[in-house]
Amino acid sequence: MGSPGGRATPADRPAGAANAPGPTPRDRAPSRPAGHGAGELLMRAVAEAADGKVIRWEVAEANVAAQRFYARIGATLVSKKIGRWQPR
Repeated sequence: MGSPGGRATPADRPAGAANAPGPTPRDRAPSRPAGHGAGELLMRAVAEAADGKVIRWEVAEANVAAQRFYARIGATLVSKKIGRWQPR
């Protein structure tokens, strides 16, 4: 999902969504360099907003650093296959 830089691509947006990309995580995240807790702060805020519900997200198989981070904060990583089809 998305481009390697983390921005949504047109294929990721729902039908009818505006073509202009929305704010990126960098636009919304606290101004902290990598390794200084911004990711954990963000995930803790998401957990608080989820109010006990299960939180699901996707991470690219090649993004090993992100997978290590998610495991470190206690997330369970499961494999899945994503299918895409655009009939003509």
